[in-house]
Amino acid sequence: FVQQGLPWRVFGFGELRHGNLPQWNPHVFLGAPFVGAFQSAMFYPPNWIYLLLPVGLATNWLIAGHLFLGGLFMNNWAARRGLHPLASLVAAALLMFCGPQFLRVYAGHLPVLCAMAWIPLGFLAIDEFFKTNRWSWCLVGVASLTMQILAGHPQYCFYTLVTASIYSGLCLVRSDRKGFMAAGLASMLLGAVALSAVQILPAMDTTSESVRSVKLPEAIAGSFSLPPENLVTLLAPGFFGDGSHAPYWGRWNQWETTLFVGVTGLALAIYGAVYGERSTRRFCLPMVVILVLLSLGKYTPLFQVLYGLVPGFDKFRSISRFSFFAAIFLCMLAGIGLDRLLLDPKRQSRAAAIASGVGLLLGVAAAVVHFAVAGEAPADWWQKLLAGIQATLEISISPQSYADPEMMRRFGEFAAFSLAIAAATLIAMAALLALVGARRWPLYAIAALAVAEPFCFARLSRDTFSLSQAYPADVAAFLKEHPGDYRIFDAMNHNEAMIVGAYDIWGYDSLVSLRLAELMAVSQGQQVTDAVFYAHYPRFTAYHPLYRMLRLRYLFQRVNGAVQSLEFPGALPRVQLVQNHRVIKDRDAILDTLLNPGFDPTQTVIVEDSPGIKREPTAPAGTASVIDGSTDYLVIEAHLPAPAILLITDGWSKNWRAESTKADGPEYRVMPANYVLRAIPLAAGDHTIRLEYRSLAFTVGKWISLAALLAYGLAIATAQGFVRPRLGRGESSKAQRLARNAAT
Repeated sequence: FVQQGLPWRVFGFGELRHGNLPQWNPHVFLGAPFVGAFQSAMFYPPNWIYLLLPVGLATNWLIAGHLFLGGLFMNNWAARRGLHPLASLVAAALLMFCGPQFLRVYAGHLPVLCAMAWIPLGFLAIDEFFKTNRWSWCLVGVASLTMQILAGHPQYCFYTLVTASIYSGLCLVRSDRKGFMAAGLASMLLGAVALSAVQILPAMDTTSESVRSVKLPEAIAGSFSLPPENLVTLLAPGFFGDGSHAPYWGRWNQWETTLFVGVTGLALAIYGAVYGERSTRRFCLPMVVILVLLSLGKYTPLFQVLYGLVPGFDKFRSISRFSFFAAIFLCMLAGIGLDRLLLDPKRQSRAAAIASGVGLLLGVAAAVVHFAVAGEAPADWWQKLLAGIQATLEISISPQSYADPEMMRRFGEFAAFSLAIAAATLIAMAALLALVGARRWPLYAIAALAVAEPFCFARLSRDTFSLSQAYPADVAAFLKEHPGDYRIFDAMNHNEAMIVGAYDIWGYDSLVSLRLAELMAVSQGQQVTDAVFYAHYPRFTAYHPLYRMLRLRYLFQRVNGAVQSLEFPGALPRVQLVQNHRVIKDRDAILDTLLNPGFDPTQTVIVEDSPGIKREPTAPAGTASVIDGSTDYLVIEAHLPAPAILLITDGWSKNWRAESTKADGPEYRVMPANYVLRAIPLAAGDHTIRLEYRSLAFTVGKWISLAALLAYGLAIATAQGFVRPRLGRGESSKAQRLARNAAT
């Protein structure tokens, strides 16, 4: 959140508050598209709270509100399947506080949390459309997917489409009106795409110039898969540490690889999968199995097939995020299990015996781990387990920790404690099941236990901080004392420039310009083909003289807890006139020329096409200056005694346009210069140029979205029988409803 969410919200909605919708972000990556970056989420209605409240308070409301919304939609979906109100509530609570969702709060993944909230509503719409055959439910599906797209996390949108396609395919197999149903499902997707075109089209345009335009290397796409050993987190979420009370020593990150929905919730889900009504539990268990298999990612042969053949799987990493979708269906199964217990608790004795048996096994496992680390030196098998995890290099803490006896003991003690908690919970549940008979209160106690488990897990996983702690005041104070139009490199917080109003040569986002990533990679001694890898794992080991071409003047880093600055001389101005140019079209040749120690960016500009002007090397130099500007435009005055290239040391994009401020002024052409910058060829004379970022994709998307919004409003207004409340599952369940009402 500090690296991306906070600065993006401060910048984007700060500009919008002053009447400017920023299509361009001049503060990071030499300048980069902003609205076209999905995670800016400027068109997501809940985000407009940032226009009214301070950023910290608005963020807290967004987090809490979206957790509640996800629970509300889950509750409604379960209720529509005919579950008891208490069972529906338990399913909702499990989803709100489960590991795959709530740990995103700890990680600060705000767009992820916003996108997650709308997913249960989408599955509710699919279910009800198949059940009722009413087009009005397609409108609900359109709203769900539209809000998810606008929330700002395309990966969850893609995974939603994959999951919904699998689920809908299973439903279509049993449908008697396959063509009608397929048309309705397609309308949900097309309607959502049309409504969110104002976000999708600029994002596609931005992606075409970014590292996302090329295929991710398989090593990156497969990273953050769900390690098979992390299936133990279904029972013991702290087995590998919790990040707060004990370091997380498992593979990848805790928030990507923890499946916990509660031990009681898992037991109820198994009960529901075995004994739930077929019509109620439909496809939940197959979906859990399929989604967990997808989450395992590179640890199964399936991933290589998906990566090579299915478009989209080669664009994202962290395939373990399918685990959230598995959690959705697990929570539904848990609700179904509780519903069956409330309606027909005849098999509770068998369930109690199984729960107590598994609880005892977990207790034995806890004791084994405890005694393995209780001696002077950890047991050999425990050391081998830790060494195996460390050898994968898929870890987030120091490798030395895995060989430190004290840390090994700490890891084991917390793992044993987590297993013991799971064992005690199962035994408590077994005891409550044994008491079920004529008495109803043990069932309500089981429901309370099911909710309390993930709630306590979430409460212990929650972390807070003050916004005043987010960024050191030293950087802002230093920049205030050293005014000027230059760039910095903030090695501590790459997006801090957006907070303090500075300009950085780098930033923190997945949509890095491919040209910039290639230049930075080769300037740091890597291959140009490593640019995509470099964009995800940047390493700045040394200053390169070429960075003065990017206006770099100061580097900030933290040394022994204090912020230090390092100044680099010779940074170019924002605009300057250069009389000499070279036309080079090949990328590698351009980069080789730029990296040549003899290249002087003040004397020569490299362009990729003929600028259409003649060189006059003996002519006197002209002058150029910026006289006005904002996020999306610059106004430049230039006075030239001879033709020259106007070099603008800001990032290149194909959407920059230049025109004269005079009605009868000349036409101008914006060209890429020195591979990552901008250039405008100028004839001799006086020029006043307005250089503006104008995205045709944004304009087209805006009008499509406005037209779609009007059509959507008319569709709602004319819909008949729009989402009428329904009780139960049909006339055949009347006796069950009467019994349930009496019990309630």
